[in-house]
Amino acid sequence: MDAAGEAEPAPAIAFEPERVSSRAERRLRQVGALMAEGVWDEAIDLLETLPADEPGKLVEIKTSTGAPSGLFEPVAAHCQRLLAALPAEGLALYRQRVDATARDWLEEGLARRDEALLRRVADELRASSHAGRALLALGEVALERGDVAAARRAWRSCDRRLSGPFGRPLDVALAGIDLDEHGPLVDQTLAEPSLVPGLVVCPEGATPIGDLLARMAVASLRAGKIDAARLEADLLERWAPDAAGRLAGRDGLYVDALREMISAVGERPSADEPIAPLAGWQWDKPIDVASDEPQALDKINPQLAARLRARRQLGLLANLMDEVEGPRVAPQTMDSLLLYSHEGELRAADLATGAPASTQDGLLYQDGLDLNDPAARRPAAVRVLNGQIRLMPGGRVVVGPQRFLSGRTNAAGAAPDDKPITASHGVWYATVRSKRAATSPGGRALREKILGLDLRSEAKPVFDLEPPDESSTFVGSPACDAQRVYAVLAEDELRPRLSVLCALRATGRVLWRTPIGGGQPIASQSAADTVRPGLTLAGDSLYVATNLGAVVAIDRTSGRVRWLSLYDRLPAGDAQTSSEASSRAACVVDADRLFVLPSDSPSLLAFDAPSGARLWSAPQDDPEGELLGVDRGVLVTSGRRVRGHDALTGARRYAWPESDHAGLRGMGRGCLAGGEVFWPTRDALYTLDARTGGLARQPVDLTPLGGEGANVSAASLGGERVLVVAGKDGINVLGPHPAPRKEPEAGLARLSVSDQLSAVSSQLFPAAPYRSYSYR
Repeated sequence: MDAAGEAEPAPAIAFEPERVSSRAERRLRQVGALMAEGVWDEAIDLLETLPADEPGKLVEIKTSTGAPSGLFEPVAAHCQRLLAALPAEGLALYRQRVDATARDWLEEGLARRDEALLRRVADELRASSHAGRALLALGEVALERGDVAAARRAWRSCDRRLSGPFGRPLDVALAGIDLDEHGPLVDQTLAEPSLVPGLVVCPEGATPIGDLLARMAVASLRAGKIDAARLEADLLERWAPDAAGRLAGRDGLYVDALREMISAVGERPSADEPIAPLAGWQWDKPIDVASDEPQALDKINPQLAARLRARRQLGLLANLMDEVEGPRVAPQTMDSLLLYSHEGELRAADLATGAPASTQDGLLYQDGLDLNDPAARRPAAVRVLNGQIRLMPGGRVVVGPQRFLSGRTNAAGAAPDDKPITASHGVWYATVRSKRAATSPGGRALREKILGLDLRSEAKPVFDLEPPDESSTFVGSPACDAQRVYAVLAEDELRPRLSVLCALRATGRVLWRTPIGGGQPIASQSAADTVRPGLTLAGDSLYVATNLGAVVAIDRTSGRVRWLSLYDRLPAGDAQTSSEASSRAACVVDADRLFVLPSDSPSLLAFDAPSGARLWSAPQDDPEGELLGVDRGVLVTSGRRVRGHDALTGARRYAWPESDHAGLRGMGRGCLAGGEVFWPTRDALYTLDARTGGLARQPVDLTPLGGEGANVSAASLGGERVLVVAGKDGINVLGPHPAPRKEPEAGLARLSVSDQLSAVSSQLFPAAPYRSYSYR
């Protein structure tokens, strides 16, 4: 009890990863005992056989003092870590066993540029004499395709001096340190044997340090990290000033080439294309996404309204009659299309005009209806009660939550039940209701599947993936690349177990499914309805923000977990994990940095993407905050206010407005684009400089779209960057070429919402069979 006599919140239950068995833990302790006694052959035998006995299981990395670190790695990587740490005598014995195989794989992999074979050398034989060359080649291949994080992960695995204390990247570990003054101490610190969590480092001397630092500096320049490149060039000059070779198309000393490249780059502006002048609304008429007033149901059918109110009082229809505040729709864009979900429908519109696209009326999918049935294409009756109660084609009444958009939203403008959608390569993927019922004990009657609609072929279904077993359902938003679709599965239990699944886009065949562990949602609702993990694809990695106490990095090709990191959670039942926090963006990746704002944590977290090492955490006191992105070293979040954090250290750069009592409060999802932050409030859209937090443009009036905030995103239209703005009542595009103004139309446009409903209903339902559902 606290001083007021109230019970303190119960602590949140920690995430439980897919750990190795107790038998495997005993064998690992046996390995330690054998190594202490110098019995190398038996220790090596155990380390070589253990991964096959526990495939995919995770081991917690201990700190230098033996304490738990909260960071986990696969048992196979852990065994390679122990082998790489063998003393000279044991390492020589191990290399006698594996070096011939490693050399053959390396030579064949280099000759054929076979990444898979090179990866086998690097992953399965990390302690061999040839792993360094394989990692060097893998880093170069990764950099060629623009994957800076993968390149730096490979090169940092070659030498422990390329990671600072606690496994931190050098630019973080040495931030603010003058090498001229403290160089000898830095050299001594980095040369000392130390644990690099999350990275299995080759034994010393595998690869020349000059080759590694030169390539890492080039990778930093490619990622726009000028300060990191300068630091790596300085270390190169200290440790290997005579290192030479071919770098960036020229031969000579690496140091000279890097100094020339750094001076040529200078200070870069924002890498993102700027947003065009916001002269006005591009469409003469916004797309209507207004929900009807709850009071209108009394005119439609007073008897039905009375029955529903009575059921709500009994707790059977909670929140159905609540007035919704803020925007409900969060559109996406793909090529020339604008895509959005609204009141159980997936729709497409032309980005240039706002007219229906892909199909004649823009309707791509309607939950519960067969669109091949001609009756399903008839105009649906007016929907009421914020999309919870609808009069469907044919006059039938549907009562219950929508599968794409619920009637609840929040001041941050994120509808927590806005069904997850992802658009990629001409196909729109959505998590929709499955016709199969869940059969697990205590399971829900409804499950979710992933549906893909081909927008280039009148929304033809081209992908339909049901959960692989009847005890699980898809949760969160799918992610996809050119060939694969990735999604998270949750077993429908009070404490759901999560796994990540990968399937081929062309056939739906499941390539891999990786269990990652389980946890209990903080919110008091059923677990299956509150688990909202986020997936983020970046380079060769897939990052999972579980929102259950863990962040996970997975190899997107093999499905192998790279690392799993636990974090502190909010107390159970904390209000921050209700509708507001469930909408937060998943992760933001900036080169080799990973930023996460979990809905169940009080902190904004930064990780080293290659290793999983925690770089910093910053208090997050905005329950509506979400990540927008990184621009020129500043990590931007928005919510009730806009905040900028130093991406390197987590220190706060600015907050706008400066006070919570300034009279402005965010309402809706903001957007970071072109070096600017576009932040919606109730009545206006403000533009800030992402680096300084200062006002950059005149505010834009949002009242034409409903006046209760907006969800904002950037898009390309006619060679220019514009803003898609979704308000409470409508969607429109802000850009440099506003549409001519039109006078308001007479008739229905001048009536109240309730009167409009009555007038429209008299036209839609004039016949006697539908009298009980018609307006009077």
